[in-house]
Amino acid sequence: MSQKTLTTASGAPVADNQNSRSAGPRGPLLLDDFHLIEKLAHFNRENIPERRVHAKGSGAHGTFTVTRDISQYSSAKLFDTVGKQTPIFLRFSTVGGERGSADTERDPRGFAIKFYTEEGNWDIVGNNTPVFFIRNPLKFPDFIHTQKRLPQTNLKSPQMMWDFWSHSPEALHQVTILFSDRGIPDGYQRDGSMAFGTNGGAAPNYEPNSYSDAPKEDPRDAEPALALSGAAGRHDHRVDGDYYSQAGKLFNLMSADQKALLISNIAGAMGGVSSDIVQRQLQHFYKADPAYGEGIANALGIKLG
Repeated sequence: MSQKTLTTASGAPVADNQNSRSAGPRGPLLLDDFHLIEKLAHFNRENIPERRVHAKGSGAHGTFTVTRDISQYSSAKLFDTVGKQTPIFLRFSTVGGERGSADTERDPRGFAIKFYTEEGNWDIVGNNTPVFFIRNPLKFPDFIHTQKRLPQTNLKSPQMMWDFWSHSPEALHQVTILFSDRGIPDGYQRDGSMAFGTNGGAAPNYEPNSYSDAPKEDPRDAEPALALSGAAGRHDHRVDGDYYSQAGKLFNLMSADQKALLISNIAGAMGGVSSDIVQRQLQHFYKADPAYGEGIANALGIKLG
């Protein structure tokens, strides 16, 4: 029986489970130590609440089959033979949806594919749109808070959504996609049953341990030392951005009926939002295309400030 390899949650082999990565023998610990951060994250979250995003979805098991020889492009073993099959699991979900939310909500859709390869698990993750609401990951928690329920009322808040978007011009292209028909789903073609597993069974959940059949670290998988240089700082991610031309071009690609539907959807979603937020957001629409901003302003029965 071959020795099981200790891996991270995503299936990557662990080379050293005794020592954290540090800047020298007595230096500070490094935040690029994925294994340390993940291990502490799991410990802090052993009682698992509903995840903040992509909490509602469906999954499907399947098989990936190699149909062309691409060994010249990749050394991964799952691609090394034409006809080779690898089991996979796919997840499709809404982004802001929670347990009990509708599958038909206006929301981007996320997907993830997990390949169960002989070299470990390989994950691919993405959304169904080519752009997103933010440019810098520092703003992701802020954005998601606006899409969730307002703690004071436990209701969704258009005020929060449009307040954030009106201060984030980089969101305009994705907002335009969201309120078009691309923001609502076609639907699932087939549903499957829920998956049930042993969740580790009686295996130990600590390491090192005395169990011969438990996964062990493998020094052969150690990553090389990382040389670092350059100035670290908080650089303005909006200083070089054009957040209007793509949204404007998308608007002008639409037919008259599609434009009218988009404008109607946005105007309806802005109902009850404070006038200062509405005016600020209308300026973004107007900069993308004057007809875009004026159309929404007319639908709301207001004048552009």
